[in-house]
Amino acid sequence: MSDEELEALLGAEPPLADDGFTRRVLARLPAPRRRRLGGILAGSVVLGAGGLALAAPAIGEVVMTPGASPWVLFFVILALAWLPATVALDEA
Repeated sequence: MSDEELEALLGAEPPLADDGFTRRVLARLPAPRRRRLGGILAGSVVLGAGGLALAAPAIGEVVMTPGASPWVLFFVILALAWLPATVALDEA
């Protein structure tokens, strides 16, 4: 079965339209600021991943505790990933 036949059978939806918002916002920033923002965001991702790796044993202990909610893990991971990015955007 070809890809076209499979897509017709599954009723594939057309791809989402790109409104270009991110491109327009980045185009308004001067080049040095774009590079700085990119570096800060990349650094925040690395810091968030490192923090998650360092906290993994403690997170595992909390989640593996009898009666612990899986939401605890979700919110801990969200905090570890979101906080460095938020600080980075405030710095930019």
